[in-house]
Amino acid sequence: MAKRWEYKIVDAKDIPGRMPGKDREDVENYLNALGNDGWEMFALHFRHPELRYEFFGIARRELSQQQGA
Repeated sequence: MAKRWEYKIVDAKDIPGRMPGKDREDVENYLNALGNDGWEMFALHFRHPELRYEFFGIARRELSQQQGA
């Protein structure tokens, strides 16, 4: 049986952080929380190369057989 996935749009704008911008720790905490919930980033795009932590992307996680039915 083929794997089934659910998808999530991930945006750095959704990361709570210090103002005026995010730092590495904020981004790592956000991405680790997604990973702990089973999400895997598989597409990531940076808005501007000079803005280190401004990105958006797509994450996915495998559906259980009950969810995919």
